[in-house]
Amino acid sequence: MSGQAQRQRSRSSSGRRPLASILLLSALWIAFRLDDATRLRRGIGLEPLPARWVFDGAHPKPWQFVTYAFVHGFGWHLYINMLALLPFSLMVERRLGPGRTLASFVALAAMVSAGFSLLDSRDLYGASGVVAGFVTMAATIWGLASEVVAWKRGLPSVLAAGYLAATELYPALQGHPNPGWKPHVVGALAGIVLGSVVRGRTAPLQ
Repeated sequence: MSGQAQRQRSRSSSGRRPLASILLLSALWIAFRLDDATRLRRGIGLEPLPARWVFDGAHPKPWQFVTYAFVHGFGWHLYINMLALLPFSLMVERRLGPGRTLASFVALAAMVSAGFSLLDSRDLYGASGVVAGFVTMAATIWGLASEVVAWKRGLPSVLAAGYLAATELYPALQGHPNPGWKPHVVGALAGIVLGSVVRGRTAPLQ
């Protein structure tokens, strides 16, 4: 194998490493550990770190449109969001690459907080709205990829439908709507919009 072919193969393999997904999960975990180490145990916003990061529904600071996504109330809150984010961020990263995947997280976080602020004046924290955005963004990007075989195009949509049915539809039908349904719905709509915008910039599959 020639030196040029080896370099191209190395770049191709490097491009398949889920760097953005790893960075996002690591950042969520590190932020939670910093938060947990500095605040009182009774709730959100009692110490400077989470108080600065939570999206203030009444008077939000510019950075809070993104940083709220890194604040979680309890360990299970964080781990459920990390577990839900991972498969869909991998799907997005497979098509967009690490840089655009990280940018998508920031864009979705801002879109969710801005949209939520139009519907509700409460504070906002947690990554679940962004996760919902990644769910529908993955389904949109893959679903519109005409060069991909049909079952691969449809699989993200099936997973997205299952996720949204389990987290939103089923609780609503049981008479106990998910308390976070507003940011989730905003996130799901934002993911469709963002996925439609960036789908023309997807990387070719190897």
